[in-house]
Amino acid sequence: MKPNLLVFEKENTQNSYINFAMKMKPSLNFSELSQEEKEGLLRRRDEMLQKIEKEIYDHYLDETNEDSWISDDEDDFPCRAEMTGNYYVGRESYSVCYLGEEGQHYRIKNGQYKYSHGDIFLPLDSPEITRAYQMIYSIRMTYHAPDGKERDYISFDFVAELRSLDDEILVEELGMDAITGADIGFD
Repeated sequence: MKPNLLVFEKENTQNSYINFAMKMKPSLNFSELSQEEKEGLLRRRDEMLQKIEKEIYDHYLDETNEDSWISDDEDDFPCRAEMTGNYYVGRESYSVCYLGEEGQHYRIKNGQYKYSHGDIFLPLDSPEITRAYQMIYSIRMTYHAPDGKERDYISFDFVAELRSLDDEILVEELGMDAITGADIGFD
């Protein structure tokens, strides 16, 4: 089964959480970016989606991938046999991030860079830290529900961190969640 990107045309005027039943454009979030940086990252959207689609196929939909942990057994979750192959973008987030030389995450706190996983502080003029860009996409996949309708099934968050606007996009999966009926307004 090949992945199929669903593109919804209905505007998300509240820029809010969406689900499959709403069939709206994704919410867009920008943080600490200039207009030029926003435009530069948005120009990379199609490339980001191509990389994500490859990840979805390679790790979740490709039945020949022996390393995939996805099963075709209907008693397992997620079950590839229940998936439609359709997916859509639920949320896109674009922001600034601060990376150490080896990709460690820092944030600004009290006028210094603070390592995100400890008490390491560096001055703001530290040459070790790069102001970079982070793109996070929340991807939602659908399935064939028991009532015969197509519904939300599973959600993946993918991230890419770029040290410059023209840096190569390397996609990494941050996590996966089931989308339950309570999440989407169904019992």
